Amino acid sequence: MTTRIVSRSVLRLAAAACLMLPAVLDAAAQTLPPAASRGATPAELASVEPAAPQSLFSGVATAALPEACPVPDPLLALDGRLDGAIRRVVDDGRLKVLAIGSSSTRGLGASSPATTYPARLEVELERRLPDIAVEVINRGINGEKVAGAIKRLVAEVEADRPDLVIWQLGTNDRIKGVTLDKMGEVVMAGIDWLKARGIDAILMDPQFYPKVVGDTGYAEFVAGIDRMAATSAVPVVRRFDAMRHWASLPEAVRRPVLARDNFHMNDQAIPASRR
Repeated sequence: MTTRIVSRSVLRLAAAACLMLPAVLDAAAQTLPPAASRGATPAELASVEPAAPQSLFSGVATAALPEACPVPDPLLALDGRLDGAIRRVVDDGRLKVLAIGSSSTRGLGASSPATTYPARLEVELERRLPDIAVEVINRGINGEKVAGAIKRLVAEVEADRPDLVIWQLGTNDRIKGVTLDKMGEVVMAGIDWLKARGIDAILMDPQFYPKVVGDTGYAEFVAGIDRMAATSAVPVVRRFDAMRHWASLPEAVRRPVLARDNFHMNDQAIPASRR
């Protein structure tokens, strides 16, 4: 019953509009009934029919995106379950998200900490879920590989006690010569560790940029992360596909939302990433 209440909403958390992340819980205002938004009684919650498990999080399209962020809905849809995060929203009226990763999470390309995607994500969540206590914590470190992230993960989780971890990964491992198998071992161990503690996870795959055209190894990393997510039954934000589509658009469309390195997003793109 709880999954039906906010399933569409929480999935939006990972739909990755415009290269990064969607507006978390985008449909919450429509999905949460008045009783749930003010703190539903067990009887009221019981009146909400559960969704079919196989369709719980499949193919959610994003809301209308700014013109600066043109990405077709099919590139932003994803499958997966976030049952723990949903339960926390419904039962406790709160949601704490830990964003871990490298420069895309830390905010390279943004003009200030307030314009990073985790910061904007928190603002958007608070706007769309005014009755839910939301916190999004940014623990990105520039240039970090998954081996570094996994070493921090235990301490970060124990300190912050999140309901959901968004793990942006892959680019630095590929660039720095880590094998896909080695990275996969670390990622799968991290997901298993989180699941054992009742914490949901979302993977965010690498960004697309011009130099990776023809790099079959990079494409294998992207596909490998998708397989890891499928094996672990966690959602994956397919940032690579969205950015590759973006790169095919006229320069006048894509140029204003990229940082000078043509690799990271700037302030204009980041607000759209929360949608």
